[in-house]
Order: sequence, then C-alpha cells, then structure tokens
Amino acid sequence: MTFAILVNVDECTGCHACTAACKIANSVPNGISFTRVISVEEGSFPLLNIRNAPVDRCMHCLEPECVPAFPVDAIAKHEEGPVVIDEDKCIGCELCFKACPFVVPKFDKKSKKRYKCTMCYDRVKEGLEPACVEVCPQESLKFGDRDELLREAKDWAKYVYGETEAGGTSLIYASKEPIIKLGLPEKPASGVKH
Repeated sequence: MTFAILVNVDECTGCHACTAACKIANSVPNGISFTRVISVEEGSFPLLNIRNAPVDRCMHCLEPECVPAFPVDAIAKHEEGPVVIDEDKCIGCELCFKACPFVVPKFDKKSKKRYKCTMCYDRVKEGLEPACVEVCPQESLKFGDRDELLREAKDWAKYVYGETEAGGTSLIYASKEPIIKLGLPEKPASGVKH
C-alpha cells in the first residue's frame, strides 16, 4: 500500500501547527523548515477570500525524478510512499534540487546538506501518522491509503492536485477552488535529463 497525505485546502486556517509539529518531530533547527504554510488573498474587501495551505514541501512523487539524479544513492523512494534523503550520504550537490519538478530540496548552509519533508518515515514505519497530520486542529490533513484518499477527495472537491501531476504524488491537495493559485506548478517538469 502506498500512503499519502490529503490536504483539504478549504479547511486549512493557516495556524502553522503542522510546521511546528514537523520541526519538533524531526529536530529541525531554527531557520530551516520542511514545510511552509502560505496565505493567498483573492478579491478585495468586503469580498476578500484568504486561502491557506502547507506548500513548498516534498510532494513524495510516485516516480521521483530526484532519486535517479543523485549520484550517490542518497535519496530513496520507500514502498510506503515517502521519498527520503539519507543525510549521511548527501554531498550537498544541486542535482536533486534541479531534478525536482517542484524545486523542493533546500540547502542548509551550515551542514552543507539538502533537506526536505520525510513524511515522517520513521513514524510511518511504526504505524503512526506524520506529525503534521496528527496535530492539525482543523483536520485539514489526512493520512492513509493513497487510492482511498484520492477517491475521498474526488467525492467533494472540484480540484484535485497530485493524482497525475509529475506522474502522481503522495501529497494530494483538494479544494472547491482552483489549487494552481496557491503557487503549485500547473505542469511540473524536471529540469534535469537522466
């Protein structure tokens, strides 16, 4: 079974609990974040609509371009869904960053390593949810079987992102409003050819 995280964009309030939980669960130092919540304003007062969503994070692609791009096998795609960087093998090159259609793996100047969301792979292996999902007070994040989450999203959402983008991802965004306005690429494409 391939796991995924479903993000109900319509329910996210932008509280940043997911970001804080991620930092704690993964011992992420100050100045670094595996996920970032953004707010997008649409319209103007009195018809202002503010949408929030945790974006700028690893999409955990089903067929990740970053894995074959890395010369030292420092990134692995696990059968459960997560795509994880092995910090001990990472040499800090830009190849995974350039290969990523979502331009995600960031660079830590202090450690000289790349970093990104791990989907809390250590927790998933123990049968737990990723930390961000566990703490979301709005329950706008849901963890489970990818196929089931896609079916659920299609039942209520007009827009679903991650089903086919970049060959499919294990991070799925769903909304009644267009998701592209959140800054996700309409047609994600890798900049590196293997």
